[in-house]
Amino acid sequence: MEEYNISIPDGSFTQFPMQWVVRMRSDDVKKMIILHWRYGFFARKAVRDGYPLDRCYFESQAKLAELFGMSVNSRTKVGQFLKRMEDMGYITTIKENISTGDRVKTRLYITVNDPNILKFSNFNEEIT
Repeated sequence: MEEYNISIPDGSFTQFPMQWVVRMRSDDVKKMIILHWRYGFFARKAVRDGYPLDRCYFESQAKLAELFGMSVNSRTKVGQFLKRMEDMGYITTIKENISTGDRVKTRLYITVNDPNILKFSNFNEEIT
């Protein structure tokens, strides 16, 4: 995570639904906790700045692989994880093409469907 200047401060913590522990494989729980922590940072900033929560967080699959402690070449595994979590209703994704000069890139926005985060935004009404 140091490559992306991501450091977890001492004393950091996160809350997550206990159903994750019961319903998910242990490696998926770890990934969801990391994803939840990362999304929470951007969601709190979006709420403060008045931006919508459904487009406040995006990462490349290579960067997510790095965050999860996997090889950056594990994009397929990351994609499978995201699909599983979306099928279970724990996340929502939006794909959007973004023009960067002469190139068009696909950006994948990720929303972690946590009512404790979403309740601070009008976006919560759209999720439930």
